Amino acid sequence: MDNLIQEGERRFKQNLSEEDLEEIMPILLPGVDPEMLCYREVAFRIMLQQELLRSIRYSTYMTLVLVKLEGLENGSGRFAEVVSLVRRSVRTTDLVGEFNGKGILGVVLLNAPAGPAELVVERIREEMSMVLKDSGYRDDPSKVVSVVCPGDANSWSGLLGVSEERLQEPVDHS
Repeated sequence: MDNLIQEGERRFKQNLSEEDLEEIMPILLPGVDPEMLCYREVAFRIMLQQELLRSIRYSTYMTLVLVKLEGLENGSGRFAEVVSLVRRSVRTTDLVGEFNGKGILGVVLLNAPAGPAELVVERIREEMSMVLKDSGYRDDPSKVVSVVCPGDANSWSGLLGVSEERLQEPVDHS
């Protein structure tokens, strides 16, 4: 394993393409789940805090999208399927990871104001609805909400508070 990490560090110092970086990402970042290619909870929260501070500092938009999956925890096949669906629905530069250990997936849409972010949210909702209702899965328990920063929240505690409020709101399936 040490040789693998050293090789990854050596390659990282070279001028690599985006595909090369994605290939060695699991080696370089122990905070990435190598099977699902999404950040684990602690790493994701660190990245989220950094992006929040950057959006405040430079007055740019960042949107946090939360995907709440009732009864699906990391490690289940369905959770991995939803991660894959979400990865296909966002740009490669956006961040995907576990928001917390309670089946909530987070997505950081970089440089994304409310309008374009809502289009991504709707796409994720539609895709998830089809996938989760398929194969006899009970009524769609998912919930996808978004928080635009710094508009909706301009601090870490504000972001957590707004996120919790949005996740508690009743689901509108209309």
